[in-house]
Amino acid sequence: MKRFLIAGVATALLVGSSSVRPSTQTADPIVLEQTSIKADDGVVTEGMLYSIPSKRPKTVIVTMHPNDDRQRHYMLRPAAERGYAGFGMKSRWWGEHGIHEELLLDIAAAVRYLRKERGFERVIFTGQSGGGSLFAFYQSQAETAPPNRLKETPAGDPPDLNKHEMMPADGIVILNANEGEGLHLTHHLDPSIIDESDPLSVDPALDMFNPANGFRMPPESSRYSPEFTKKFRDAQWARAERLTERARGHIRERNLYRSLLKQPGFEKLPLEQRLEIERRAEHLPIMVLYRSEADLDYTDQITRPTDRAYGSNRSDRPDVFNLEPEARTRSIRPDVFLSTMSGPASRARLHENIKKVTVPTLVLVGTADRGTYVWEQEKTYESAGTKDKSIVKIEGADHAWSPSGPKAGDGKQRERMLDALFAWVGKRFPSGGTN
Repeated sequence: MKRFLIAGVATALLVGSSSVRPSTQTADPIVLEQTSIKADDGVVTEGMLYSIPSKRPKTVIVTMHPNDDRQRHYMLRPAAERGYAGFGMKSRWWGEHGIHEELLLDIAAAVRYLRKERGFERVIFTGQSGGGSLFAFYQSQAETAPPNRLKETPAGDPPDLNKHEMMPADGIVILNANEGEGLHLTHHLDPSIIDESDPLSVDPALDMFNPANGFRMPPESSRYSPEFTKKFRDAQWARAERLTERARGHIRERNLYRSLLKQPGFEKLPLEQRLEIERRAEHLPIMVLYRSEADLDYTDQITRPTDRAYGSNRSDRPDVFNLEPEARTRSIRPDVFLSTMSGPASRARLHENIKKVTVPTLVLVGTADRGTYVWEQEKTYESAGTKDKSIVKIEGADHAWSPSGPKAGDGKQRERMLDALFAWVGKRFPSGGTN
């Protein structure tokens, strides 16, 4: 385990034993402890614990994202400063999209470590963006008693969650969280693509960036008719279903060869044939998804107005960025697609899972978010199954809680978000500290 010290009022980073105290220190330092977390399936991830030991925190704030490293997340130090502990996790699928059911094993291992090895009495999940649907997925399964948990991934692979200890959290905070990565991608798919292998193929009748359908050059708002809107969104779902069936087809082919491995007489087949079967039993082709930055609300600010600026969280010109390699998902394995990025198949659906969550729930909303909109997060609050639920809107805050749009004001959106978060936590979960 690695330990670091951060001076409470200084800017220097001191590396060494946790017993070291700088002579000029006027406040107890925050201690950072990096540890390895081993999930039940043997995969090892990392986590960083922030705390001020002298405050003896009994409540830990946990954050994670499906494909990111949150060990240095901006809320972890403020948690320690307020007498709590903060724990940021690194996803096993860091830097790429992965299988959500496997990520639940990482969270389970982390909660077990924090409760049983570190002695924390209360665990609070804080899920930003895709982390919100991830934690809601975990909590809904943790609150489901075996044998009623999920038994396999959408591709038919392990884990069987009934076979794993899944300790629930005591509270959950949802921050600018999308409806679930699969649904989120579905509602950004460009349905006008004609040929999945040709990124420039287009059906003009379904093209939201076609002036004939209501598109206008930014910063002028586009305006789409109700008829086009319905046709566009129906076609988005149809494309998602086609991609999902394509992914399932790849899984069926792989599973066919896996079944051949188990057939009597396999070992008697010619070597060349056995090698071919073994290779195909392990092989899954890569799916390439073009044009996935198409959302009518990026360009139409009239039909569903908020104080967001024009465009998406990635670009001021979604009509151009829609064709770029960095636009959302480009390449993905079929099994990962089904678990995480398929609207029809993924189980990591925020609104469905939050209905099953009974612990106190807070929904934090940035009203200037250009990709996860106010109305989506209001639905999260409305869907929450707990009796103790709250929603707080931070005006002029974008997806990362930075100031944005016409109501950016004094630019202290992140500070207001953190104040709201810890005020909510403080009313329900004692820090255990000696403030």
